[in-house]
Amino acid sequence: MRIRSLTELSEFLDNELAWRKRELTTLRFTIQKARAHEEATLLRAAICLLYAHWEGFIKNAATAYICFVVSQRLRLHDVAPNFLALGLLSDIQQPEQSRVATLHTHLTNYFASQLPERFSIDCEKAINTRSNLNSEVLKEILQYVGVDATSYEIQNVMLDERLLRNRNSVAHGERLEIQSDDYMPLHETMLELIERFRTDVENAAVLSRYRRNSPLSVNSESG
Repeated sequence: MRIRSLTELSEFLDNELAWRKRELTTLRFTIQKARAHEEATLLRAAICLLYAHWEGFIKNAATAYICFVVSQRLRLHDVAPNFLALGLLSDIQQPEQSRVATLHTHLTNYFASQLPERFSIDCEKAINTRSNLNSEVLKEILQYVGVDATSYEIQNVMLDERLLRNRNSVAHGERLEIQSDDYMPLHETMLELIERFRTDVENAAVLSRYRRNSPLSVNSESG
């Protein structure tokens, strides 16, 4: 993925959001017009599709932003702490780095010798939703891309209990009955969260929150 400018990032986010909203809106209208015996099946399918678009957009939007940051060719000592942590992530997760002493030595060498180097990671592998984008995984992703989690946390119960748990039940073949009165508010809330993340990512890029010297960048004490 090549995202080299704010314009390219904005266009990518717009396109990602547009086709997902269009598909979900079509599904919602289909449910509203369905006959009673059709509605139950459509609602079960809708839960899975709603989750798929939730996970897909968060992952792709975050990845696009990270690719944009990489394209800025900043030195490691110039990136915000959350991106410095992201740059270290792939190294400290290696099995051979599992011992504490080895890890400490590795980190010491990293900070001593590599900070003058450019921030460069495989941006397309940086975000891992674990195929289970619950509130805890979301919080990690928000931290890594430097987005404040506060406005998302108020929807933790809806995300974990009403979307993810129901999606897992349907995906695992359980005969879960979903009511339209339960699904429609969930549908609207998840669309709002997706649109919020799109705005937050674009704002972070516009305001250069990925830079260490940005007054709005996320520091190591946040979250």
